[in-house]
Amino acid sequence: MKSELEIKVKGIGIRKIPSSIIQHQALLTKLDLSVMEKLVALPSSIGMLKDGGLSEDIGSLSSLKELHLNGNNFVHLPEIIAQLGDLETFYLSNCKRLPQLPEFSKQLHTISADWSNDLICNSLFQNISSASDSLSLRALVSWGINIPHWFHHQGTSTSVSVNLPKHWYVRDNFLGFVVCYSGKLFDMTAHLIPLCDDGISGITEKLALSNHSECNPEIAFLLIPLSGLWDTSKANGRTPNDYGLFMLYFYGEMKHYGLRLLYKVDPELDANFSSSKKYSNILGRVVSFSAANQGI
Repeated sequence: MKSELEIKVKGIGIRKIPSSIIQHQALLTKLDLSVMEKLVALPSSIGMLKDGGLSEDIGSLSSLKELHLNGNNFVHLPEIIAQLGDLETFYLSNCKRLPQLPEFSKQLHTISADWSNDLICNSLFQNISSASDSLSLRALVSWGINIPHWFHHQGTSTSVSVNLPKHWYVRDNFLGFVVCYSGKLFDMTAHLIPLCDDGISGITEKLALSNHSECNPEIAFLLIPLSGLWDTSKANGRTPNDYGLFMLYFYGEMKHYGLRLLYKVDPELDANFSSSKKYSNILGRVVSFSAANQGI
């Protein structure tokens, strides 16, 4: 049986973690550095977390499954966190100076962060988008938290219809439709409806929830990428801007929903947000949806 090592260094007023604490990196499965307000950087001696780049010992944290950084004053986390291939749980609650989330591996299924921060929400889905394709959608499930205000269109129905703005599709910028819902969802259907009835067929996307939590109430986040709705080989000279209505039908025990159009560059996001905002932390886990695309 492989040995496992857990390290907790919580609430200590130090700025750097002694290298002696993490001597046995290959065995480390859980690292908890929560509520260390004076900690300004991750331990430089952790090979895969070195800010300057990858360590030669790329496998130094190959067993790390949990990383707890709650309540710290980080303003930056190294991109190399995405190389922690076994990381399943990542806690970043109450990191009030952190402007965005780093990329993370596909193995990550639990994450906590400040979802009242628009930039945090946006960066989460930018990361999900980079790892998504039309057949396997990722969602973050959580419990007991309101729909974040970052989602423009909110309601309590079992369906939502959104009139898309003129020129809503911008090539190489539009990523997809971001959905948040509370309650239990078993599957859903997405539709793109053409602007006018001139023989253009609508498009539908059927999404089936492959696994779901028994907890209720809950909130889930998911991204429907445009690549899952739009088949360029069947476009026949049309563009997504020929479609002016987006509709979603939810099947399950729905309570609330939120929806937003996601762009790589979103002019609405302001890099300077007030520190007086209320912070709401969400604990979640990643689940998968399977999708099938067909015309209607």
